[in-house]
Amino acid sequence: MDSILVYTVIGITLGCIILLGVIFLKNSKKAALRSKDGSNEFEDQVLELVSKFQHISATRLNSLEIKMKEVREILKESNEIYLKLTSVMAEAGRERMALEKLLNENSKNEALQYEIKKDKKAEESEIKKIEPKKEEENDESSEGLDLTKSSLEHQILNLSSEGMETDEIARNLGIGRGEVQLVQELFRRKFG
Repeated sequence: MDSILVYTVIGITLGCIILLGVIFLKNSKKAALRSKDGSNEFEDQVLELVSKFQHISATRLNSLEIKMKEVREILKESNEIYLKLTSVMAEAGRERMALEKLLNENSKNEALQYEIKKDKKAEESEIKKIEPKKEEENDESSEGLDLTKSSLEHQILNLSSEGMETDEIARNLGIGRGEVQLVQELFRRKFG
């Protein structure tokens, strides 16, 4: 782009010089025919025109160089902005992927929690259905259950059927969490 402008200005300058030369030659022939004294005046006018043309061309070339420097600066700034923008876009893409991954993990966790709650509710409804049968069977034979702990086991199963968590049952009855889990597991194996 810079070279095109320079060549254009040079072409215009050369064209003007040639035009002035042609005008000069025509006028010099006319002036030679008129008189010898008039030719000096004509030469002075031609020299004056040539010097004005040189001044105008130099001014235009100067302003053209200034504009080319400004264009280079603007291009340099736009390249820097482009690089920064590319960097920001890449970072935004990485953040988006991290957020999508986190959302997928959260969705999986929520689905898992939903399944656990669903299983727990199904388990509680099964316990409620089986519990009366257990009491009847308990009356007929103890099948290895210690009668002194029978009421504690009933309390654990009743609280469990009401939807109470294992830790909460252990706190309410003043026993260990493992003992509550053991009773619940034995009940599941026996009646599940």
